[in-house]
Amino acid sequence: MKYSTTTDEGLQKAAKYGHSTVDYLGLVSWSIISRCSKAAKESFLRITRPVAKNATEPFICIKQKTRQLLGKKAYVDERTTKIEERILQLEERLAELEKYGVRLSKKRAKSEEKRAITEEKREVLRMIVNENKRLRAYLK
Repeated sequence: MKYSTTTDEGLQKAAKYGHSTVDYLGLVSWSIISRCSKAAKESFLRITRPVAKNATEPFICIKQKTRQLLGKKAYVDERTTKIEERILQLEERLAELEKYGVRLSKKRAKSEEKRAITEEKREVLRMIVNENKRLRAYLK
């Protein structure tokens, strides 16, 4: 039996529609899963943060008192922690640069190519070239 071209095209279209339906269902299910996980995470953090804060409060007090007794600061300045975090980021970046080396960006090369020479500079360069030609003629 011979199939007509319209039947073959109909089967191909049906297959394409089937694939697109499966893809769409995958995207919808992924969206539902990700939204539910975000909502569950936020509600879980709302519940656990106060509990964790209250559970660790005695240990924080003990730590502050022992530091006061030893003569050290009882608290850490926020600026100091930010500086320490920035230093860690810079060290990681430095390690990455040491590992892969320094690469020049292509943006700089493009910006250097776009620079145009003004007419005044062209005239000065022409004068220099003409002077060089005259000097070479005298040397011959």
